[in-house]
Amino acid sequence: MNRLDFIESLRDARAAHQKWIGYGEKLLDGIDLQYVQAPLSSSECAFGRWFYKERDQIKHIQGFRDIEKLHEQFHRIYESLYFNAPKVHKSKGVFSSKRKQIEQSSKHAECFKQLQKMSYRLQNKLEQVEKTVLLMSDRLFMRNCRLPSTPVVSNDNINTEACKAS
Repeated sequence: MNRLDFIESLRDARAAHQKWIGYGEKLLDGIDLQYVQAPLSSSECAFGRWFYKERDQIKHIQGFRDIEKLHEQFHRIYESLYFNAPKVHKSKGVFSSKRKQIEQSSKHAECFKQLQKMSYRLQNKLEQVEKTVLLMSDRLFMRNCRLPSTPVVSNDNINTEACKAS
């Protein structure tokens, strides 16, 4: 794979990932789950399939290794949002009280906020990788594919606890 092919495939993968935020918005709005993408593992979605296909060849490009952890965390948060979403169109009287409805709504809003935050971090990391690769020559790109890897990013300031089932 040359540098320009990589950039094109990276942009396609970023666009595929962005669709998941739209799915999360639908969950937050209480859309019937049959109309929303069910959770997939981080290796099964379109972005994940791209990532794991390219990973071994380009894992040594600065910043690329951080993407895996961010992407996995994103999927865990989405899964929690999906399985704990109110199923307002499937049954009557899902909430036992207005107070319970407000509590659930607040919890889902917080979980969606975490999903957005994780997506933002992932998109930023992908942008950084793209900018790094854009500045390289094809020769440097191929050489960097063989350099030692960089440390993995931490999950600072991401509250995955907010998305766990109560």
